Amino acid sequence: MSSDPERYMKKLDTHFRLNLEYLKHLGRSFGFDYYVFYQPLGPLNLENPFIDNLEAYQKSRHYKATQSVVPLFRQHLKSNPISRFYDISDADSNCAQCYVDLTHYNPRLNATIARRILEQLDASEKVNIKDSS
Repeated sequence: MSSDPERYMKKLDTHFRLNLEYLKHLGRSFGFDYYVFYQPLGPLNLENPFIDNLEAYQKSRHYKATQSVVPLFRQHLKSNPISRFYDISDADSNCAQCYVDLTHYNPRLNATIARRILEQLDASEKVNIKDSS
């Protein structure tokens, strides 16, 4: 995968856009609103204590592939936003020891993520109110 990160980033973008289109139609049909939050990925946090051998891990195919695509995707989102899709994947950037295993968050990081979600929803609500005026 790391041999063509741009191609995989575009696939990721298409994947999320199609999923959000599906959610939009489900929401219309069943009367609910939706938001999607791109959250921190534990395997990309090099301070994650559950990465046993950091040097070997950074050389692994999985890490190289993911690390090459995710930053491209995050940058792509800045200039090509997806409606109702919010990138909060940096929520673990100042949180040492934030994982209870390789991928699951501890209460501190859960609280940070919850706060970021609420902030984003609050900001979105203000935009929606302004747009509907």
